[in-house]
Amino acid sequence: DDAITSIEALINNDFIEGFHSVSIGTGTSISIRDLYKKCCSICEEYVEPIFLHEDLWPDPALITRADTSKLELLANYSPNTSLEDGLKIHYEWIKDQLGA
Repeated sequence: DDAITSIEALINNDFIEGFHSVSIGTGTSISIRDLYKKCCSICEEYVEPIFLHEDLWPDPALITRADTSKLELLANYSPNTSLEDGLKIHYEWIKDQLGA
């Protein structure tokens, strides 16, 4: 799992001094809407989302991307699980936890 491997790599690096904020992710850009659609596809369910105050968002509407350059620099590690595979793994884990 990329998250655990990343955290272990950071903890085990004796050369890191001070506190750092590090992003863990694929580095792939995706809009919040497209992320929501991917989650719905994986769950095989769709619920119409409600976006509040959409008129206040900058264009393009809500694009997110994890900048993993600091992780690569500090831990010499680059996550290799795709966003879709990670979402599927996480969804299956949640289902198992809920006994679904």
